[in-house]
Amino acid sequence: MTEKGFWQLLEKAWKQGRMPMLSECRTGPGGVDGQIADYFSSHSLLPARNESIPREAITGMGKLLFEKKIKKETKEAIMIILAHREDPNALFFLREYSKRAEKGLNIFARMAFEECEQWADQTDVALTQVEW
Repeated sequence: MTEKGFWQLLEKAWKQGRMPMLSECRTGPGGVDGQIADYFSSHSLLPARNESIPREAITGMGKLLFEKKIKKETKEAIMIILAHREDPNALFFLREYSKRAEKGLNIFARMAFEECEQWADQTDVALTQVEW
C-alpha cells in the first residue's frame, strides 16, 4: 500500500459515511496537550464501516507507519483506524510503532495502541506475531 492508496481507500470507505463523533477536545497546538487533542479530533476520520476494511489493507496500513516519508497526518489517520479494529494485526502494528514513534507522534501512538488494546481485551483478540 502507498500513502496515496491509503487515502483512496479511506475516501472510498467514507462514501458509506463516517463514524459519529461524540466529543471534541480543544487545547493549544503542539506538546502533550496538542497530541491528545489531535488524537480525539482524529476520530472524525473513522469511516462508519471501519470493520469492513479488508485485513490485507490493515496490514498495508500498519507497514506505512514505519516509512519515514509518510506524512504525519497520514500516520495519524492510519493509527486511528487501527485503534478501532478488533484485529491482532492492528494491535501488533500499533504496539510496535508506539515503541518507536517519531517525536510529535509518540503520545498519539501510545493512545492508539492503548485504545486498540482495550477493544482487543473486550473481544479476546490475542496479540500474535505478524509477518511483514
